[in-house]
Amino acid sequence: MSRLKKDELINIINDLNLDIEDFTILSSGSLVLREIMDDAGDLDIAVNKQGFEKLQQRYQLKDKGNNFYIVNDYVECVIDDMSGKRELCGNYYLQDIIEYIDFLESSNREKDKIRLKLIKDYLKKNMQYKSIEEQNELFIKIISKNKDLMDIIKYLNKINLPNFYIAAGCVFQTIWNYLDNKPLNDKVKDIDIVYYEKNDLSKESEQAIEDTISMQFQNMSYKFDVHNEARMHLWKEEHEGIKIEPYKSNEDAMSRWLATIHAIGITLKNNKIKVYAPYGLSDIYSRTVRPIKHDGNNQDKYNKKAESWSNRFDNLKIVRW
Repeated sequence: MSRLKKDELINIINDLNLDIEDFTILSSGSLVLREIMDDAGDLDIAVNKQGFEKLQQRYQLKDKGNNFYIVNDYVECVIDDMSGKRELCGNYYLQDIIEYIDFLESSNREKDKIRLKLIKDYLKKNMQYKSIEEQNELFIKIISKNKDLMDIIKYLNKINLPNFYIAAGCVFQTIWNYLDNKPLNDKVKDIDIVYYEKNDLSKESEQAIEDTISMQFQNMSYKFDVHNEARMHLWKEEHEGIKIEPYKSNEDAMSRWLATIHAIGITLKNNKIKVYAPYGLSDIYSRTVRPIKHDGNNQDKYNKKAESWSNRFDNLKIVRW
């Protein structure tokens, strides 16, 4: 049987005459429809109970065991509604790409290693051009795989640290490491945590919170940097001799950091990850270091930070001040 191009796959899918909610396209078929691969050997789909009953009415299904069935010469199906494990792409539900990556990473088959590289290369090249919703969805899926960050963020939420975010390097590095097939915390040295408490601007309280968090996670090898952004105007005057207006919020503070990839934070709202990215996520996906120009930043500070990142990370695009 010759391999199936995208148009041929679509014709085969349409011939099945299933409602869109009744099936999910899996494996190589999902990659062809995403245009990550040019063709597929066959079409694998997951169907819910209604979809399976419709296929039974039209085809002589051959039972392969474990809820897998041969539908015809081109199609195999498995009974699985794929709830929470699929995403709508165009006119069809496709297997969630992170779920599929997880499967490929656990496989020793050579063809799966090739597919894994194709997907990671696709994500690196194309996510910068995707919609905000798509970028955010993938971002959260990747971040959620970082167990250390998840343990820390749950603890911060448990202790009711006000308006907190885990921010900056450990966040964008998680994305880069994932797309580079590296351990998620590779080269992560610091965990930056920011919060906003305008009713207590003492450095002693800020230090006490940092000490508590560091003690809680002393088994981890990171340095914890914890800052109350409500007192950052005091810190800057003391350490840099700069006078700035007090920040109005944590978000206001992050929007004034050095670079767009730096101005990124994750927190928990109703036990779900929320991303704050005032300059979007495209620069992170494309590894573009871009300055945030305002009165509190300057070219020298930015250049030093950009040079430091260039020495630590590969394939960065540095936008000059």
